[in-house]
Amino acid sequence: MGKEATFDDETGDGTVGGGQSILNIVKHGVRTVMNLLQPEDRMSLVVFNGSAKTRYALDYMNDTNKAVLDATLKDLKACGRTNIWDAIHQGLDNLNIGVSGRRSVLMLLTDGMPNVRPRYVDLIFVFTFTFSH
Repeated sequence: MGKEATFDDETGDGTVGGGQSILNIVKHGVRTVMNLLQPEDRMSLVVFNGSAKTRYALDYMNDTNKAVLDATLKDLKACGRTNIWDAIHQGLDNLNIGVSGRRSVLMLLTDGMPNVRPRYVDLIFVFTFTFSH
């Protein structure tokens, strides 16, 4: 996630970089979702590399909590691995502590290159939107 994000140029003959890392683009995506949420909506942040860890527990998205989550995002650094399966598990655990009767959504923002593969993975299909070329 620390490498520069590249995109196809207008002609399709090459790629161009915008000077942003993949991680910066993912952070922007998280901020976009966060800023669309209302105070009665909740969000948590799970980061994942070799394993997943909740960096911001499920909480309501009022202005104060949005500022705390934004500060948490600023501290994130790129790491080497992409254990998307542990992130799914941790994210579902976070949603499981929520209020019943509410709609729950799990979004995965990643570089799209999982490199940890558990044995049961052949039974599960995961589709991600990727920010890499």
